[in-house]
Amino acid sequence: MVGADASGWALEKGPHTGIWVTPIDGWGFSEAIDGKLAPRFEVRITEAGVDVGSGIRGWRGQVFSRRHKYAGCNIQMTPRHVDWTGFVVLWVFDGDETVFSGMAETNGLSCDFK
Repeated sequence: MVGADASGWALEKGPHTGIWVTPIDGWGFSEAIDGKLAPRFEVRITEAGVDVGSGIRGWRGQVFSRRHKYAGCNIQMTPRHVDWTGFVVLWVFDGDETVFSGMAETNGLSCDFK
């Protein structure tokens, strides 16, 4: 896991970000660890407005929450709707492996790009 300590949990460095992500069932999801939706978790955004492919702009970052099944994993998100609603399409990566893909609701995230 990226940014993990010897126990396998993500290191929490610096102040909390206040950006929370809650995976939701939506139109379905894929989860490779235990097949279940994860509880909400905090993320640290490292790139915003970045082209994530095919001209689609979104965010990249890392799961910031300690003691979470995605602790230390990298994330990528894109807005779910054209007008910002707080809902995103979320991918969670453990190295090169996608461990979650689906929709999520966010709190504290803003979208100031189009």
